[in-house]
Amino acid sequence: MANKVTSYQTLLQVVKSFMNERNEKSLTNLERYLQIAIEGYSQMQLFTMNTINVEYLQVDQNTNSALLPPDFLTMTKIGVNLRGKIWTLTLNNNITIPKPESICDEPIERVTSDTTITGGYLFAPHYRNGAFVDTLYGLGGGFNVAYYRIDMENRVIYFDGRVPNNEVILEYKGTGVKAGGALIPRQAVPALKAYIYWKAIAKDTRLAMGERNLAKMEYYEELHELKQFEWSFTMDEYLDAMYLTMSQGPKR
Repeated sequence: MANKVTSYQTLLQVVKSFMNERNEKSLTNLERYLQIAIEGYSQMQLFTMNTINVEYLQVDQNTNSALLPPDFLTMTKIGVNLRGKIWTLTLNNNITIPKPESICDEPIERVTSDTTITGGYLFAPHYRNGAFVDTLYGLGGGFNVAYYRIDMENRVIYFDGRVPNNEVILEYKGTGVKAGGALIPRQAVPALKAYIYWKAIAKDTRLAMGERNLAKMEYYEELHELKQFEWSFTMDEYLDAMYLTMSQGPKR
């Protein structure tokens, strides 16, 4: 799966290519098309595409919390680096918002290798400060190493104890659209262009209903092709296959 994508286009390149295909020489509709493209690609990321991100979040010592990434949709795992080992954390929705309570029997700093349980998790390969990180192994949580709670309304994640180095490692699914824009994988471009066209004319009563319905149908046909490409494995099978190609097991 990881080798399927061979090239990317920026969101702007996709929109300009769409306009070129429609022979639109004026840039009047550029901003409108870009907004439609952002909405369309965000939906594809949520429901269709297997895109996993990793972000290193800085924890505010005063509130024991960290801001979620701007493109955050849902989390796959979270961990902390403790003396060179990555420990995954456990969800606890009883943590008080906005002032977390200490509910962990042992502070994060006191956890040792003696509390390790069998099994663990590999974080998705990613870049950090320009360096590629391909094998980040997280020891299993679920046994009172530490807890977290996500406040989606305010887009904040809270913790119950002192976080080592005031940093957590978050793996998540995102919209694919950040402040710097978005890189669109080649296989998603046809569906995104079809979405732009459909939404651009969907409420244009000057056009026949049949033409608008045809645009909608063409989008869903392209989306179906994209789903077949992306979901030839389930999400869990996809992640397992990707992780197995990186390492046969953790090195301790």
